[in-house]
Amino acid sequence: MFIHRYFSVVKPEQLFYFQGKRITLWIIYSFLIGLSCCIANSYFGAPDDYSSNYVYSEFLEVYNRFIEETPAVIVILFDADGKIRLRNLIYLMFCFITIFIQNFIIFFCGFKIRRKMYHKNNNYSPSLRKLHNQFFKTLIFQVATPTILLVIPVMIIACLPFFQFEISLPTGFLICFSEIYPAIDSLIVMYIITDYHKAIKDFFNDMKYYTCC
Repeated sequence: MFIHRYFSVVKPEQLFYFQGKRITLWIIYSFLIGLSCCIANSYFGAPDDYSSNYVYSEFLEVYNRFIEETPAVIVILFDADGKIRLRNLIYLMFCFITIFIQNFIIFFCGFKIRRKMYHKNNNYSPSLRKLHNQFFKTLIFQVATPTILLVIPVMIIACLPFFQFEISLPTGFLICFSEIYPAIDSLIVMYIITDYHKAIKDFFNDMKYYTCC
C-alpha cells in the first residue's frame, strides 16, 4: 500500500509496475516474506530439548499445558554454560532485520510522499489538496498504530533474551492485536477521509430514518 501510494504521488509514470502481469512481482514479494517467516519459525525458533526443558515448569504452571503438545517458538539465547545458542541468535537477527527493512520502506515512502506533496500543493485545487493531506494523515496513523502497539512491544520482548531476564510476560495481546489490526486499519481510513466519514454518517442516518418510520 505504501509503495503504491509512493509511486502514485512521486512517480506516477511508473505505475505500470502495478498493472497486468507485473503485479505478480508484488504477490511474490509478499509470499517470500511470509515464507521466510515460516522457515525462521519452523527451524531457527523451533523448540529443542534444552529450550523445552527450560520453560517446562513455567509453561505448565501458567498455561496448564505440556510444552511438547503445544506449537511454540522458544528463544533462549544462552545455554547453561553461558554460550550463545546460534540458532536462536539467527532467529532474533532475522526478526530485527525484517522489521527494520519493512519500517524503512514505510518511512522512506512517507517522507518522499510528504516532500512531493509539499512542492505540488500550490498546483492542486483546494479540494484535491485537502484529500492529499487526509491521505497523508491516514498513512501517518497507519504507520504509528502498529509501530506503537505491535512493533515496539515485540522489539522489547525480542531484546529480553540478550539480558537474561527471568520474567513472565503475557504476550497473547500481541497475537490478538495482529489479528484485529486489519479492522483498525480500515477504521483509520473511514475516520480520517472525509468522504468515507460522510458516507458512513449518511448510512446510519438513513438507517435511523427508516427505523423510525
